[in-house]
Amino acid sequence: MRALSRRTWLASLVAALFIRPERLDSSSGPTAQRRRYRADAVITFLGIPIYSRQDVGGGYAVLEEARVDDARRLSLEFAGGSRPERARGLNRLGFIRETVLERGGALAEARYFGFMTSSPEEDLDEARKALAAQNGSLFYSAVDGLAAKGRMISAKARLLFPASYSFTRHRELLGEVQKAFPQSRQAPVETEAGAGTFLYALSRAMADHSPRFVCDYAWNGKIYQLKTEKHREADGRWRLKGRVAERGRKAGPGFRLWYQDAPGPVLPTRIELDARSFLKLSFVEVGQEAAA
Repeated sequence: MRALSRRTWLASLVAALFIRPERLDSSSGPTAQRRRYRADAVITFLGIPIYSRQDVGGGYAVLEEARVDDARRLSLEFAGGSRPERARGLNRLGFIRETVLERGGALAEARYFGFMTSSPEEDLDEARKALAAQNGSLFYSAVDGLAAKGRMISAKARLLFPASYSFTRHRELLGEVQKAFPQSRQAPVETEAGAGTFLYALSRAMADHSPRFVCDYAWNGKIYQLKTEKHREADGRWRLKGRVAERGRKAGPGFRLWYQDAPGPVLPTRIELDARSFLKLSFVEVGQEAAA
């Protein structure tokens, strides 16, 4: 009976995973907020900056905190990408959306959906070749996941879309990815849920009062560990630096966030990412507004 019950629950979770949810609007509640960012890039060689340019792209982050019956719902969204006309023709973008439900301060349910341009280049020479090889279409990796009762079901897909889609049209592309995903997805993968999803884990690290924070989270059928440490700078903002590592593997590139104190969840005012060994990206706040 226990095995049958578990199979039934997993089947329900898988079914729920592929019912496309409505858009997670962030317009209700006094804590709904949105920040817009300008993307700047620095190219390095052997760790030495050799080229930099401002406004090579953009991004935004959205946060909504609301009460749903006896639970807290936290909706998080981040998107960023290049402007090919400002980035020497390079067309890259990514999008993540998460919704988490907490009961009694513990994770009850989480859902995420994301996609990004496939960009396997690891060094400057490969980046030059990738730029030269860009043609009329680009491959994207997409992932969808749902967690409940300590388990995570996720699936991924590899999709091809016209290169005419760029960050300025990412909302249109989001709709196309959602339509194509069910037909292109690979078999679902089950893992433990860890502490939830990536943006949620990051928001917990920002809210935590300790100078160091560690937690596991699930993403794309794998378990990752987030490690952060933070301190307050002279201007009063918190500076948080962190790394992510797939379980059992070496930590990946680092990142840094700056943010202000607030009574509830907050969005960063600045994000720095070591995107590749040769590329550093900065997302600098250019505006804050009510989420819509």
